[in-house]
Amino acid sequence: MTKVLFNYLLESSVCLIIFLIVYKTLLSKLTHFTWMRFYSILSLVLSIILPVIILPVNWATSYPIPKVLDNMRLIFGNTSGFQKNALTTDNQQITGFDVRNLIYSALVFIYVAGVIYKMGKLAWNLNLIARYIRQNPVDSEENYRLVRISESIPPFSFLNYVFLSENYKSLSASDLQQIKDHEKVHIHQFHTIDLILVELSSIVFWFNPFIVYLKRSLQEIHEYLVDEKIAMANGNRKNYAELLLSLTSDIKGSTGLNLTAGFAEPQIKKRIQMMIIERSLPLNKLRFL
Repeated sequence: MTKVLFNYLLESSVCLIIFLIVYKTLLSKLTHFTWMRFYSILSLVLSIILPVIILPVNWATSYPIPKVLDNMRLIFGNTSGFQKNALTTDNQQITGFDVRNLIYSALVFIYVAGVIYKMGKLAWNLNLIARYIRQNPVDSEENYRLVRISESIPPFSFLNYVFLSENYKSLSASDLQQIKDHEKVHIHQFHTIDLILVELSSIVFWFNPFIVYLKRSLQEIHEYLVDEKIAMANGNRKNYAELLLSLTSDIKGSTGLNLTAGFAEPQIKKRIQMMIIERSLPLNKLRFL
């Protein structure tokens, strides 16, 4: 069973790596942000399910059955294969110290420790958000709830909550309203759901550094989507870019939550650059195929 688990984790990770290499090479510089978001989420979902799909193919006896199919039969109840493996093990009496079992045990321990660490980190972030809600004033505005935080942290949204620091001295009332509008778009487009899906996947695939790249890219895509919508609504990209720069000076030195998207300082330069570059041609959507 340990081998089956490791085979699945390896195959799923390879799938994700291939999808993300394609994204980095062909898609990351485009401005079709909705398509990019869909591709990123679909890449993660397909990477999870492809290794367990049994293809409806009549394999010739001269061709070996793919190992993943054999693994899935063990998982889903092919007891004959399991008994055969058990009988083989019984017949092959291993004497002395079995190094392979030690390696497998060590790998299982390391993997489980990583899973527990990532689960604890997610629980800590969720608890921090809940503490912000409990310990700060919460106002109901339209179809979302505004949490006014006394700490100096970048604005962010989570589910239908908008978290806004009260320490922005240099921003006017209209600027603050634009920030609220920005976070409302995150809420309306359900960006939190994307990030929760990635966070849950990163618990299982914590060892795969490409899932960190996926999360960072997805957060950037979310910001590009919202920036484009807000800038188009205001009709002035320059003024909106100036607001982002002004906000950068206010949040300098502060860090946002790893779980949420928001006005994180490292992203703002990329967001301004993405707003002013020429829009990708519709023909470029063919790249997603």
